[in-house]
Amino acid sequence: SDPKVQAILQKVCADAGKWGRNHLYRNCYLAHCIATALGLPADEHRAVLAGSFLWAWSFAGDKEDLLRKNYLRESLQSLRRDLSSRIKDSALLAASELKDSLLTDILAKLARLIAKEDSPAADLPSTAASVLLGSDLVDRICFHGAYWDSRAAYNLLKRFKFGIS
Repeated sequence: SDPKVQAILQKVCADAGKWGRNHLYRNCYLAHCIATALGLPADEHRAVLAGSFLWAWSFAGDKEDLLRKNYLRESLQSLRRDLSSRIKDSALLAASELKDSLLTDILAKLARLIAKEDSPAADLPSTAASVLLGSDLVDRICFHGAYWDSRAAYNLLKRFKFGIS
């Protein structure tokens, strides 16, 4: 509901291009569904929805490939570090321009989770960051070539059940 946040969200979506914008929309929808199922408090839920767009704030116009590539494979450690660094930049932008400490904390935790610098914790900002990470991974893995790939979704669920390697 904050007009400043809305203006920034519109700028991020415009900078991300069509595919990146659709990826961010899908992330927001998936994050909303997961946060609702987990029963996150209203403040964290609002921060998750804003964070599902704002994690790409610092690079949406420059490095669109960071919105596309699957960073799960161990061979892509440099991609994971680059994405994490850019998300930390987005967290700094949120701290300086929005003065929202919860959103800043969630984005910083998301960056540390992606870089594997930190493991998930039981506090609410860590849970919110895990929601963002999960929604991003589900979309990156299961959405290919402008359609939902049910075979990829099945493989992802199988990997969840038997452990992601």
